[in-house]
Amino acid sequence: MLEALHLVRAKATDLIDELSGENRRQLKRRAKVQAQRVQVPTGHPSEMTMGRKKRRMSAATRAKMRAAAKKRWAAKKRSG
Repeated sequence: MLEALHLVRAKATDLIDELSGENRRQLKRRAKVQAQRVQVPTGHPSEMTMGRKKRRMSAATRAKMRAAAKKRWAAKKRSG
């Protein structure tokens, strides 16, 4: 889907440039720069995340965060 959107945008850009009167060399240069800038990743999303470590919180950290959240909600409940 992302690739299809890029194609639509590229076609629209070409049509606008054609109406504005840009020459062929400028169009080729712009297309080359845009192609280098886009770099759409290939493959399945699960393959792209391989090698990354998932961050995990310790039980103590989760308990501290839970206590802080309860304290915030209690204060909010009291105030209004």
